[in-house]
This record gives sequence, C-alpha cells and structure tokens, in this order.
Amino acid sequence: MTENQIVNFVSPRGGSNAWARRDDLIDAWITREQTLVPPLSVEYSPVLLCDADCRLCPFRRSRLAAQLEQLRVGVVPKADDVFVATRGTATRVIDSAADAGAGGIVFTGGGEPLLWSELVYALRYSTERGLDCGIYTNALRAGIECQLAEEILSPEISLAFVRVSVNALSPRAVELHWGIQASEIQHQIRGLQNFLEARGRLFTEYKRVPSIQVSTIIDKNNVDDLDLICETLAGIVGNYPDSRGPEDVMIVRPLTIHGRSEYSCGDHRDWVIDRIIEVCGANGGGRRKLERAGMRVFLGFGLNRVESGEFTSYSDLIAHEYAQRDIDYANGLFLTVGSDARVFLSTEYNCDQGSDWVIGDLKTQNVSEIYQSARRKEILERCNAERWGPRVSQPTARTARLNRIARAVMDGQLSRDDIAKIRSLSLTSHRLILD
Repeated sequence: MTENQIVNFVSPRGGSNAWARRDDLIDAWITREQTLVPPLSVEYSPVLLCDADCRLCPFRRSRLAAQLEQLRVGVVPKADDVFVATRGTATRVIDSAADAGAGGIVFTGGGEPLLWSELVYALRYSTERGLDCGIYTNALRAGIECQLAEEILSPEISLAFVRVSVNALSPRAVELHWGIQASEIQHQIRGLQNFLEARGRLFTEYKRVPSIQVSTIIDKNNVDDLDLICETLAGIVGNYPDSRGPEDVMIVRPLTIHGRSEYSCGDHRDWVIDRIIEVCGANGGGRRKLERAGMRVFLGFGLNRVESGEFTSYSDLIAHEYAQRDIDYANGLFLTVGSDARVFLSTEYNCDQGSDWVIGDLKTQNVSEIYQSARRKEILERCNAERWGPRVSQPTARTARLNRIARAVMDGQLSRDDIAKIRSLSLTSHRLILD
C-alpha cells in the first residue's frame, strides 16, 4: 500500500492509532474472532450521581429509576460500592484493566467523576499501573474548589486530557439542558479557567502536556447558544497562549437521544444541523474565533461528512451508517465498567442497575473470563443478529472507523508492513483510543 493510501487509515487525533501497537488485536481481526479482540481503553463510571440534571441523559434516567436525588452543585457523595465506588473497588478495576493490557482509562459519566472522592487517588494509581488517563467532566466542582484542578493536572499523573462539557450559557438553555439554576453555570466556566490556569503554572514540569478540551453537544434547545459558547471559550483560552496542550480542541456534535425502544434516524431537524455547520464549520464565525484564540474545532459524529456534501442531510448520514453495519469487530476495544465494577457491552448501558447488557463483574472475574464468557457471547450474538442496528446500538458508533480498519486487515488490504508504519506514528501519542 502506498503512503497516500495508508493515510486513509490514520487518524490525526491522539491515541486513535494505538490499535496498531497490538499484535493480539491484529491476530483477532485476521482470524475474525470477535471475542478475542482485547481491550485497549477502559471507560470507567465510578459514580452514578451527578450535580446536573440533563433531561435527555441516560444516566439521569438511571438515577430516577433508583429513586436517588440530584446532588447539589459540588456536593461529594459517600461511597457505597453500588452507586459510588469505594477505593477497593476502584483498585480492583484498575488492576484488572492493566493486567488485561489496556493502555488507558477514561473516568467518565454515569454521573460526574469530579464528585468522586477517590478520583485523584485513582488517577495516581492508574499512572502507577502504566495507564494513560482521561476525564470527561462538567467541571462544576472544579469551579468551586480551585485546588482540585491542580491536583488532577499534577505532572505525576499520566493525564492525556480533561474534556469539559460546555453546552449552554444563556439562562433558558442552561435550565433546559443542565437542569440547574442559570447562575450556577458560572462554576463550570470558572472550572475551565481553573484547569487552564493550573496547567499554565505547571507547564514546565510536564513530560507530556495534558490537553484541555471542550465537548459541546447540541440540539434544538441550545443551538442558539452555540455562537455565544464559541465567543466565550475564545475569550478564555486566548488568555493562555504560552501553555497549550497538543490536542486542545473543541468537539461539536449533535445530541444522541437515548431511552427510546430504538434509536432514530430523524432526531434533528435540518435547520439545527445547518446552524451547527454555519457556526462551527470550515467557514464558521465561531470556528474562526476559536482558532484565532488557539483552539481547534472538530465536527463530530459525522457532521463533517454533511458539511462536505457527502450526505445531503444528517438523517441520510445516520441511515447510511446503519445500512453498512454488520458484525462489530471493534466493540471489545472499549472495556466499559460501572460504579459497582460490573462490565457492560458499551457506555450506552453502563448505568442501568437492572441492565440486560451486563456481561460480567470484575469483583469476581478477570477481563479474560468476562470476554470469553457465555454471557458476553450471547449478547454479541444478539447484536450481530441485529447488525448493530437501532434496537441495540446508537446511530453514531465510535467503532465505525475502527471497524473499517478491521475489515481492511481481514481482507489483506492493510499488510503487516502497513500496520508497522501506522504503529510508528502512534508512538508519540498517548494510548487512549477514543474512536
């Protein structure tokens, strides 16, 4: 394969080429053994409680089903080993991941990871076990407790990134999206500033500078805030021109609507998608403001393919995505773990205490036992029979690119020599494979 052809299988995003480092993964793809695909990244939800109340969030529904109250902004809940992981359970999860050969761990939603009292310990211990770390957060607590940002960004922690969700700023949109008082969103903005300031103070101490990213999820209720979000973020990040991470980026994507009997191709009206592209596309005013301030913008979940004209609408893109699915040979790359150490098929299901999608329990099993279990094979067979369609999987699966790579490996399109070239490109980045 020529260099130009190999580029088609390379991602510019950090960690996303880490698949090429694993010979056991390549062997599993060549032999088409879905259950032998090893975990490369862990997505760990150590707490199922949150200080926000996003009305379309699947984790909110799980909280309501468990009859748990929304936490006040910044409140840290007590560990109970059911909804909030203890240190012992967290250690077990991290050890299991490291022993299974995972390269990174993301502390993610299921609630708000910054509310977990063991987060800094878990970051440090993950680093000791050789894992690169990432965090998805609403940053509300980081705006209240200033020292938290500096603890998380400590140079002793192998932190690849912190990704802050900034989805609304106007009073109406804040209350509709976040379910908090409009005035409380100031804590989030201050939290983002605290992360940037802490990184600036510690900048010369890093062996690898952690990135500070922004995730902005849009639907009809907050799309009118998008230009204001871009302007506000540009005003903040522009204050730190001398202390930037390699992947400081704003990722803009449409909201995925969970909780129905099956996913839909028509969740967003064309005008909403058009407005996102107008503000954050290649010629968007919001993008220009952010890029002048030093932050790149990435259109996620296929928006770039709509902008390019490859698809006439977002609904057409989703329909195409579902139509070309078959067996998901990348699903196992992401080890998805809930607060009580149970393992789930994916993050779509990892907060439901009565879930039909549990495939094992790290308190009593290791990763290999779970991945090779009859329970996991049963669930995979069900999803394969559905061709990973709208009754079992969300429309914009992050495994789409990785499945394309898997097919190229299976078909011999990507040779061992080609993979070795991609591997060499991956060695300068962290090992958190995100898509």
